[in-house]
This record gives sequence, structure tokens and C-alpha cells, in this order.
Amino acid sequence: MKVAPLLPVLLLLCACEQPAAQKPQPAPVPSPSPAAQTSWTLTVTGAGLALAHGAADRVDLRLFCRRDGRFGAEAPLLSPIASEERFSLGAGGDAFVLVADPVEGAAGVTAEGPIEEGLLAAIGSGQPIGASYGAHAVGPLAAPPAEMRSSFVSSCRAILLETAKGL
Repeated sequence: MKVAPLLPVLLLLCACEQPAAQKPQPAPVPSPSPAAQTSWTLTVTGAGLALAHGAADRVDLRLFCRRDGRFGAEAPLLSPIASEERFSLGAGGDAFVLVADPVEGAAGVTAEGPIEEGLLAAIGSGQPIGASYGAHAVGPLAAPPAEMRSSFVSSCRAILLETAKGL
């Protein structure tokens, strides 16, 4: 059987078919941007203070100054890597290295180092903040609000001065 003679008939039938009535499609509802769902919080305790970024149900990055003069960063969503100790924290174009203490099976990665003026200046600059550990990264995150940033940096500087007096 030859298909060629049937082709014009099929084309004619397709051309005569009425198009189905199209229903208007509802407009897609935009999902809230991640920036709208997350924020920074500042917590002060007897042990020091912490600046944390996250949502109501999670923390992406926590920066802290301890009263003993140590600065730390915690990334609860990253997994520890047994052979990786380098944790980089940055703001703007400046990066600072902290030492991670990877504990297999632990939730997240915590790294520490001394409180450094350069690091405090970078955090206070208002530039986005980010961290990297191994091949993973957190951020860049929008800078904390100016008043919160200023309070964190000035309190960390006060701790730095107090611990320097004790040397």
C-alpha cells in the first residue's frame, strides 16, 4: 500500500479540525526570594556574642566572638571532611582563614581563630559575607543590618582589647 496518495487526505483532515478552546492559564505565583525568608540575628550571652544568618527553622552561618578572645564561625548545613581543616570566611574581597575541627558524624562545621582587626573591619564593611570549606560554600549572604553589624564589631573589639590587656 502506498502512503503518498493518502497524505493529501490526511493533511486536509488536519486542516479542517477546529482548535480546542484554550483556557487561560493562571499566572504563576512567584515564590518568595531567599532574602525575604532569611535574616540576621544578634545574641549576647555570658560566653560572648553571636551573629547568625538563617531562617526560623535553620541557621546558615553563625559568627561568634568568645570572651576568651577567640573568633569562630559555624556552618551547620555543611558536612565535616576528615582531611579538611581550612575554613575561609570573607566579606567583600577580603578572606580570612579559620581552623576547622572536623568531627565525623557531627552536624555542621565549626572553625576558630583569634579575633583579628582585619576580620572585624571586613564584617563591618557592609559587604556580602560568605564562607567556604572544602568544595562547599555558604553565601555570599547580604550583610547584616548596619546597627547590628556595628554592635557586633564594637563588642568583638572590646573583647579583643580586654584579652590583649590580660597578656
